[in-house]
Amino acid sequence: MTKPESRLTQLVVIAGQIAVGVGLLALWEGVVRMGLADPFIFGQPTQVFRYLAFEALPGKQLWIDTGYTMAGTAMAFAFGSVLGVGCGLLFVEFRLVGDIARPYVTLLNSLPRVALAPLFVVWFGLGLTSKVVLGMSLVFFILLLNTIAGALSVDQNLIKLCQSLGAGRWTIFRKVILPSSAPSIFAGLKLGLVYALLGVVVGEMIGAINGLGMRVVLYSNLFEMNKVFGLLIFLALITTALTQAMHRLEKYFLRWQD
Repeated sequence: MTKPESRLTQLVVIAGQIAVGVGLLALWEGVVRMGLADPFIFGQPTQVFRYLAFEALPGKQLWIDTGYTMAGTAMAFAFGSVLGVGCGLLFVEFRLVGDIARPYVTLLNSLPRVALAPLFVVWFGLGLTSKVVLGMSLVFFILLLNTIAGALSVDQNLIKLCQSLGAGRWTIFRKVILPSSAPSIFAGLKLGLVYALLGVVVGEMIGAINGLGMRVVLYSNLFEMNKVFGLLIFLALITTALTQAMHRLEKYFLRWQD
C-alpha cells in the first residue's frame, strides 16, 4: 500500500470514528428531547458538556480530583509493573522458585481483588495508599503472567545455539530472553495501565476524600446524572489518551522489530 493510500485510509477511519461518536450523542440528545427518556435519570449530552466546559476552567475541582486520581494511578502502575516484570523474570530464570510460587500465584490471582477494596480501605485508610495498593494488586498479576508467558515463548533452539557459542547465562538473558519477551511485556503494560486507573477509581468509590471515583459516587447519590456522565466521559478520554501514549512508547522501544 502506498503512503497516500495509507494516509487516506487513516483519515477515513478517524472520520468514521468521529461520525459514530457524534451520531450516538445526537441519538442520546434526541431521545431525551422527545421525552422518550427522563433527563433526570439518563442525563442530557448538552448539559453534560456544559458541565465539562465549566469544570475545565483552571482551578476547578475537576482538576484537583484528577490530580489525586492520576497520582494514584502513576504509583500503582509503576510499582505494580516493576514488581510484576521482576517477579516474572525471576520465576523464569530460577524455575525452582517459580514452581514453588506457582500455586500461591494462582490462588492470589483468583481472588476478586476489587471486592477486597473495602479491606484495603480498613487496612490503609481513606488516603492515597489504599488506592495505590488496590491498583498495584491488579497490575502486578497482569505483568507477572504476561512476562512469564513471553519469556517461556523464547525459541529453545536459539538458547542452545547461544550456549554452544559460549554465551553465558546473563548474556543469554539480556540478549535473547529479555528482547524476546518484550512484546508480551508491553502488551501487559498497556492493559496494566488501564487497570491501574480502574483500580484507583474503584478504590475512590469505596472510600476516599478526593478523586474522580469519589466524585462519581457523590454525584450519583445526589442524582446529578449530568455530572456523573460528564465524569465518566472524562475518565474514558483519560483512559484513551493513556492507551495511545503507551502504544506510541511500544512502537518506539520495539522499533527494532520492523
